[in-house]
Amino acid sequence: MFTKIVLHFITSWKLIKKIEPFRDVLDNFQLEIKFLLERDKYTSEQMERLTKEAIKNMGHQNHRQKVKYVETLKKIAPVIATAQCDSSKMTQTPW
Repeated sequence: MFTKIVLHFITSWKLIKKIEPFRDVLDNFQLEIKFLLERDKYTSEQMERLTKEAIKNMGHQNHRQKVKYVETLKKIAPVIATAQCDSSKMTQTPW
């Protein structure tokens, strides 16, 4: 029992000694991984926020609804423009 513990300790110590020259590199990799994971999380949150904002600004969540909405706006725009011209002509005073 005691010899197994000692052998385990010696094996662990040898492994630690083998890894020691690369400890700085491993630590740097761990820091880089943490940084990239945090950046990925931040980017995902930003994308989700911007997507929600764009959906809110567009007015629809379904892509087909968005396309239909834009098409109706394009159809209505000339009608509104002519109505504005007519109303501005009517509101102008002749004198």
